[in-house]
Amino acid sequence: MKRNYWMGEKIRLRALEASDAESEYYAVTPESDSESERMGDSISFPVSPEHMNEVINEMSQHEPVDDEIWLIIEDMDGEVVGNINTHSCNRRMGHFRYGIDIGYRWRGMGYGREAVLLIMKYFFTELRYRKCTVGIYEFNEASVAFHESLGFKLEGRIRDMVFTNGRFYDEFYYGMTSDEFLELYGDTVSF
Repeated sequence: MKRNYWMGEKIRLRALEASDAESEYYAVTPESDSESERMGDSISFPVSPEHMNEVINEMSQHEPVDDEIWLIIEDMDGEVVGNINTHSCNRRMGHFRYGIDIGYRWRGMGYGREAVLLIMKYFFTELRYRKCTVGIYEFNEASVAFHESLGFKLEGRIRDMVFTNGRFYDEFYYGMTSDEFLELYGDTVSF
């Protein structure tokens, strides 16, 4: 059976669209998930729905540059559940990084796992990258456990790298090579 490369059993990855600003995931409400912001970098000042619409509209206009892309993670019903983005991509050196966020109410459902495996499969088996590295703040225990469950290995710790919630925290660096990925998942990741 033919299948879209960007589809798992539970999710699809697709380009960001201006209409995504209207999704529950991107909704600007008093209940917006500040802890999710903290895990990614820092808690920002509140923004208006109009500003969020402008940001998403502008982002949706950009084509990928140097293999850096922002993708929407949607479930099989088409509901936006999160995003994954690649960054710090260096084809010559063969390494890339990514960031991922799954909305609070969709966590623990396997969506993040499928999204990460799809991205890694593409970068390792289609673009010939050699290594994937992720940075995780020490207080993000869920992300540490998630990446270890995928087979990432702790490669380093940089002390006092982020200030949030009144103190400094370390940043952990986890990595996986293409050989490690292929040993764990093969070249045809199946779900």
